[in-house]
Amino acid sequence: MNLKEGIKQSHLKLCACGCGQLCKNRFVQWHNILTFNHRMESNPAWNGGVKKDLKGYILVKKLKHHLANCQGYLPEHRLVYEEYHKCCLLKWAHIHHINGIKDDNRIENLEGMSHRQHSSLTHSKNMDGRVCAFCGSDKTIIRSNGRPHWSIHLGRFMCNNCYHKKYRINRKHK
Repeated sequence: MNLKEGIKQSHLKLCACGCGQLCKNRFVQWHNILTFNHRMESNPAWNGGVKKDLKGYILVKKLKHHLANCQGYLPEHRLVYEEYHKCCLLKWAHIHHINGIKDDNRIENLEGMSHRQHSSLTHSKNMDGRVCAFCGSDKTIIRSNGRPHWSIHLGRFMCNNCYHKKYRINRKHK
């Protein structure tokens, strides 16, 4: 052994987590997190790594999961969906709660979809009982996406016929 190798080995020390491995710093990579988890689990306030976020979703602690945030938490519904379907969700994939209850993470209540599909489901309004403020009709045209089209004039709903009469729009195609 030459002098250079002796100096390198003298800088190595045992990992502080107690695994017995040699390292340059205090911990081998990821061992400090494992030690931190052990300390959390021995804490009487430890709740098993489960908490709720401000939106009402259940978060689960999974440190090395690809969707985990900087604190190691990820939404439980995404984890349940991944494990059941044996897939790897991308960040932009959406998991919809069919019954609308955000902490009901049963697999039969979860449905995978794109952002566009999820937006149309969650942001659509029920237009049953809506009537035109000008003619009193409850009928209007249906758009290509299957939803009725209502215009708003001075804060009141207007059917398609009244809209075209009011603004004198020629509906004939050239």
